[in-house]
Amino acid sequence: MDTATMTGGDLFGVWRYTKPIPVQMSMIVYPSLVSIDDMPAIYQVWQGEVEVARWIVEDPFLILGVRPYGAGDPMNRIHWKASARTGELQVYKQGWTADPQSWIIVNIQDSAEMWSVVTRPELIEQALRYAATAAVEAIGRGLPAGFAHNGYRAGRGRDVLRIEPDYGTPHLESLLEAMAETELKCLVPMEQFLQDEVRLNEEEQQVRSYLLITPYVSAAMEQEIERLHDQGHRVTILPVEQVKRDVGAVGA
Repeated sequence: MDTATMTGGDLFGVWRYTKPIPVQMSMIVYPSLVSIDDMPAIYQVWQGEVEVARWIVEDPFLILGVRPYGAGDPMNRIHWKASARTGELQVYKQGWTADPQSWIIVNIQDSAEMWSVVTRPELIEQALRYAATAAVEAIGRGLPAGFAHNGYRAGRGRDVLRIEPDYGTPHLESLLEAMAETELKCLVPMEQFLQDEVRLNEEEQQVRSYLLITPYVSAAMEQEIERLHDQGHRVTILPVEQVKRDVGAVGA
């Protein structure tokens, strides 16, 4: 905001005076929160899984030994030397962590055919409200939460937004500010975003729980989601459907 206009006058409207005042200030408008009862049912499933995983998720950096290969074990956990020694497939036996990584991902595209500027902004605005609610809930329960999307962020160039999971109110404010700065314009297709996520996970070896908030799921997205599952990550799809634009915003 460069200027504000101040208007004054007398009680009877006989005279009126208006003066512009330079202010040079900015205002951040956070997405408004959604009642938990109004969130899609799958959200509570994800919420419960994350809470349980807080105590039972395997830590890829804590190796306790080896165990026989089981259905669903990803190939990158196979211990090849132990397998050759025993004559059957063996995988790393991992310990447990109390801090699973929770990622809230928003798909800025409102359809698989959309490119560049969002054609149905109300869908993405609702997706950001869902994301803000999920972030407030997760961090409020003492869980680390991260946020990312495949769109532009105002004044931040052409880098894909990715805020690593962390705790506390200052981190939550950073997430909400990033959501407020989201431009309704696609930077990369969601299937490419997920493909990059698969590649990143191969390098970091960190188990994650994803909440993918999206108006649609394409065949190309399903393929990358399956690859994330194969890596041992959880991916929960939170659908965004057509909504009425009757929800206001909360300023901060």
